[in-house]
Amino acid sequence: MSASVIHAFGYGGVSLMKRLVIAGFALGAMTVVAAAADMPVPYGKAPPPPEFSWTGLYIGGNAGWMQLEENGYPFCLDPTGAMQGLGCDIIPGGQMGANGFFGGGQVGYNWQASKLVLGIEADLQGTSLKASESISGPFAIVSPFPLTTGPGSFAATESVNWFGTLRGRFGVTFDRLLVYMTGGLAMGGVDVTQAHIYSTVQYPSNTSRVLNGWTFGGGVEWAFLDRWSVKAEGGYYDLGTIQTSSVAVPTVPASFQLGKTFETRGGFARAGVNFKLWEPPPPIKEAATY
Repeated sequence: MSASVIHAFGYGGVSLMKRLVIAGFALGAMTVVAAAADMPVPYGKAPPPPEFSWTGLYIGGNAGWMQLEENGYPFCLDPTGAMQGLGCDIIPGGQMGANGFFGGGQVGYNWQASKLVLGIEADLQGTSLKASESISGPFAIVSPFPLTTGPGSFAATESVNWFGTLRGRFGVTFDRLLVYMTGGLAMGGVDVTQAHIYSTVQYPSNTSRVLNGWTFGGGVEWAFLDRWSVKAEGGYYDLGTIQTSSVAVPTVPASFQLGKTFETRGGFARAGVNFKLWEPPPPIKEAATY
């Protein structure tokens, strides 16, 4: 083979080798790109399910037992208007207590911020709460020396016909469990009667009023479904005092005025169920980029 042929083949062989090397690199790069395209796109871990939210408007019902602690005293005004003046009777005791059923409904709204829950709730219930007392004489008379009346008696009743509250709630939530304190205004419809009764004269009277006071308590609530929850709650209420009195019947000259002061307060315990009517939609989150 001549030198010129070898020279030509040598240069041609080098050029061919370069082309083969370049083609190999190109084929390898295409293979890597194709394999990468077929591989699944790596994503982050699935986000955990959101915690239960107490925020929202709810309605519900409740029922329980209510206590009445009535510690008011019978009283007497003499004809001059003096309290327990000369000639007034002295009724021993006269206090009474009772327990009764109550039930009704409530409506409220909760705001949740992290683990804290603030809320406002109003409720209204009918009650069967009624206390009564009857005392038989004779009774002592206010006098410079010991003196008693003839046969006589004293009777009184107090009924709480309905009971309602408007309260704030403050609690701490453990996902679906809420532990809270509550307090605010309380009101109720109260009827009272009293009568000092003697053989020739009596002093009967009655009155009805809406009393206003306060209440305070606490409870726990558990959301067993996304919109349903049950609660147990206890507390104390104080609606203040109410009085009723009367002059003599039949009318007599320079009549005394006899009556009684009633207190309306006590404890209560109840269970209830709530249904969440509405809750604000969750905030819109921007799509994550990878």
